[in-house]
Amino acid sequence: MYGLMLGIEYVGIGMLVLEIIYVIRQKSSYMQNLMLILLISLLLNFTGYLLELTSRDQKSALLGVKLAYLGKPYIVLSIFFFVMALCKIRVPLILKNIQIGFQLLITILVLTCDHHHLYYSSIGYTTIGDYSHLVLRHGVFYYLYILVVCMYFVAIVAIGTHKMRNTKDRLTKRQVMLCLIMVGICLVSLILFLAGWTDGFDSTLLAYFICVQMLVVLMFRYELFNTLSLAKEEATDRMSEAVIVFDNDDEILYLNRNGELLRQYIEKKMGNVAEVLAKLDTKKEHLIVLNGYIFKGDRSDYSENPDMMNSVYHISCRETVKNNRSYGKTYVVTDETDSFYYTERLQAEVKGKTKEIVRMQRSIIGSFATMIEARDGITGLHIKNTGSFVRVLVRAMQKDARYREVITDEYAEMVSEAAYLHDIGKIAVPDYVLQKPGKLTNEEFAIMKRHPEEGAKIILDTLGALENDEYVTIAYDMARYHHEKYAGRGYPCNLHGEEIPLSARIMAICDVYEALRSKRHYKEGFSVEKSVAIIQENRGIQFDPYITDIFLEHIDEMEAVFTQNS
Repeated sequence: MYGLMLGIEYVGIGMLVLEIIYVIRQKSSYMQNLMLILLISLLLNFTGYLLELTSRDQKSALLGVKLAYLGKPYIVLSIFFFVMALCKIRVPLILKNIQIGFQLLITILVLTCDHHHLYYSSIGYTTIGDYSHLVLRHGVFYYLYILVVCMYFVAIVAIGTHKMRNTKDRLTKRQVMLCLIMVGICLVSLILFLAGWTDGFDSTLLAYFICVQMLVVLMFRYELFNTLSLAKEEATDRMSEAVIVFDNDDEILYLNRNGELLRQYIEKKMGNVAEVLAKLDTKKEHLIVLNGYIFKGDRSDYSENPDMMNSVYHISCRETVKNNRSYGKTYVVTDETDSFYYTERLQAEVKGKTKEIVRMQRSIIGSFATMIEARDGITGLHIKNTGSFVRVLVRAMQKDARYREVITDEYAEMVSEAAYLHDIGKIAVPDYVLQKPGKLTNEEFAIMKRHPEEGAKIILDTLGALENDEYVTIAYDMARYHHEKYAGRGYPCNLHGEEIPLSARIMAICDVYEALRSKRHYKEGFSVEKSVAIIQENRGIQFDPYITDIFLEHIDEMEAVFTQNS
């Protein structure tokens, strides 16, 4: 038995050295690192036990045990992490740290075992023929260590079995099956050793020797370091996009380097990764990272800085389908910060230029309106006064419950601006009609009555292509309908009541009050009292009664701007 054990030790050490050299030459990856740790741990365990077997005194035998425990606690732990990686199960970092910390504690306890009784309660030495070994009685931490090892075995078997039942990939099934067989052999050997059926020889070494051979099979026959798979992984890891693959249960099957950074960010800041990505994709929204970035080209460390601009990420999703069967979803997340802000800047510039063109166009049209007033013998104050009256009136109407929901700030501003264009149609009225000092004839009045429709047409032709649709509608309504009467019999369409657009009803009362108060070539300006009386007489006849009431409630403000403009 002693000779067999020595042979196993030498052969095992030799094979482990060769396997370590082979693994070192593979591409660095998480799986490669795990395999390297496992092989080195096995090598330390084999070497330590060989030193114990060949020792000639207790001191050298104990040195062998200590050397063995530099690797022994990490063998089962490495197998556990290895199976978790094969099964695509992410072990939380805090749990990893606890597991590694416990195994490290066991190593420290064994290295210092001659100074306490926590791991070994007593240490003796005996020789049976050529076989020399320590006689050990175990302390509480030894049994705790054995319990933890058994828990690892149970977890590996449970998780590996579940993976084999659910995966469709034959290669993965074979790899997991081989790992389960390895664990089964280790578990049986541990039970035999603890039961005392191995005559003091550590039967786990024989199990580990068998596992070494199975690792050779795992690496070569079952393509643990499959070149094509590694090439694909290398390619996706180097992608500037984040790639995350989910199964139909929303469990992560794969993610590349930037995908891992994205997962960490979403879990920290937003919640469940699958739910967040699905919601953004469904709503066709970007992922916005405030004052920082998750990954940015080759820069893939998440940072947050108040001085940095926001980052913008586009979400795209593809369903993984084969033979008309869905296997999950793949999300590709692309950093679109530069293009997003370029587009935004471009849109802002276009918007700014459009506003400038509109401003210039309004200014030109407003100049036409002023020129028309000059033809009409008015100094330009009519436009200025009516615009001021409209601005005061709509602000007052905003505070009234009847109009609060209708007259928004934006609407009020557009009505105030459009007021300057209400008489633009007079450009089509001949001078002899526009400048006539006396009363117009029926034919002349018919010509004058065409100016609302002419004005509406001019507004559509000049502003329709550039202006906001709502503004054009308001300006059109004010120009065309400001001579309609609330009770009917107005022109050009003989509308009644609320058939008349609100903006035109506002314009109507402001237009008439300004005409009453101002001097014309055919009349003197009326007093405030007379003008107010005329407005009151026409409440509900020519003017909207509710608007009339609000107008008269603010007559002092109207007079203030009238005086200021005069």
